[in-house]
Amino acid sequence: KKEIKRFAHQYINELWYGDVMYGPYIQEGRKKKPTYLMAYIDDASRLIAHGEFYYTQNFEALRHSFKEAVLKRGIPALLYTDNGKIYRSQQFEFMCASIGCSLIHSKPFVPTSRGKIERFFLTVRERFLSQLDMNEIKSLDALNLRFWKWLDEDYHKKPHSSLNGLTPLDFFMSQISRVKLCTDYTNTVRTVANQEQTAVSHKCTFKAAYSRKIHN
Repeated sequence: KKEIKRFAHQYINELWYGDVMYGPYIQEGRKKKPTYLMAYIDDASRLIAHGEFYYTQNFEALRHSFKEAVLKRGIPALLYTDNGKIYRSQQFEFMCASIGCSLIHSKPFVPTSRGKIERFFLTVRERFLSQLDMNEIKSLDALNLRFWKWLDEDYHKKPHSSLNGLTPLDFFMSQISRVKLCTDYTNTVRTVANQEQTAVSHKCTFKAAYSRKIHN
């Protein structure tokens, strides 16, 4: 059995982990809807760049959650995720590349490589979800408002054992000068997407022209 060594980056936004957790069901009318928590944790500070519950775990939810994380906490140099379909999509790879973020994936069946985000999800279950009365939560907005309040008032302000007594927020703010902001995220992503689409179109046009030349 391989020895698993603990490692943490020294500086904020050098590495984020992204993942999805199954959340509680919300009763809306006669239906109970499942929820999914998408979150990003900064490796150095353990700060949550963004976390939000969604009714789906599709690309649109991923796109929105990552955009919120970047706009709030800056651009990570690396984003580490599992091998889920949405994380391996070409669209998401383009999004990350367009803002200067390298997207990397963990090895299949090695959850320990994403231990920090998994530990955060355990904290969410133990310190947040366990205290909720879901009968009082009637909508996704209500769940998220409670979650963000807990993040701001509890998780981010509680001293972390691996940060020498500092809170995730204190550690992150102590290196705030290292944050690289994305001032025009939407246009940057759109421009790169258009460039990629143009490149694909040109490639297809070339192939079609080459094919006609061969057959004529």
